[in-house]
Amino acid sequence: MLGEAAARGRGVSLASVERRGRDGIGGEHLLGELGFSVLRGGGIVGKHSVTFAAAEEVVTLSHVTSVQLAARLSQYRLSAKHGSKS
Repeated sequence: MLGEAAARGRGVSLASVERRGRDGIGGEHLLGELGFSVLRGGGIVGKHSVTFAAAEEVVTLSHVTSVQLAARLSQYRLSAKHGSKS
């Protein structure tokens, strides 16, 4: 959602400027690209960060969800996806 908003603010489509690390595309980002990266592993559950990086400035927004809440949200999403209302 934030990537879409950033692209919209620039007046471009996200598909035309996105660069996703998990898609096997590494290396330096070109001017104007919006880079995406994902870290998953071990006990990292419910931690989300968005970083806006420029040549001279970096701004990071983060939040952490408890493991229990993250587990409940995952279960809710799975049940909602399969039509269950539990």
